[in-house]
Amino acid sequence: MDLFGNFGSSADLGSSIGLKTTGNQFWNLTPAELVEDTILTEKEFINKSAEELIQSRPTAINLKWAVDRMMNKLSGINSDQILNIALKEAKEICDEDEKFCENIGINGLKIIEEIYNKKKETVNILTHCNAGWLATINWGTATSPIYHAHKKGIPVHVWVDETRP
Repeated sequence: MDLFGNFGSSADLGSSIGLKTTGNQFWNLTPAELVEDTILTEKEFINKSAEELIQSRPTAINLKWAVDRMMNKLSGINSDQILNIALKEAKEICDEDEKFCENIGINGLKIIEEIYNKKKETVNILTHCNAGWLATINWGTATSPIYHAHKKGIPVHVWVDETRP
């Protein structure tokens, strides 16, 4: 799994900390932001980044959960350890999220299979706030049962009435 390739994931904070502390900039800073970031202490930077991530997607409950989890993990950590601890925690969050979403799909597949076995034709699925790879790792939440059904050869038709970053 490529942590840095999944910035829509719930491990954004750990990845952001890793990028910032290794000198790799994921985002373009304005001159004012660059000055501000150099003045901030590491703890202030982490707190500011955590708040900005939460505010960037206020309805993304799993993002807030992951940021809060990361902040709890990093509280009281010495700065020479923070990068490794943050990256380890980000990987754990990603691995857990992938498994959770896979399990959502396995459970949702049972419902899709029941419908397909009754209808014997394409199963129509409506998703709202389509939580796929932008929000989670690999399977997605709303999309996971759809992927599992497709893998089993069950024909599905999906209507997506809202999707957003």
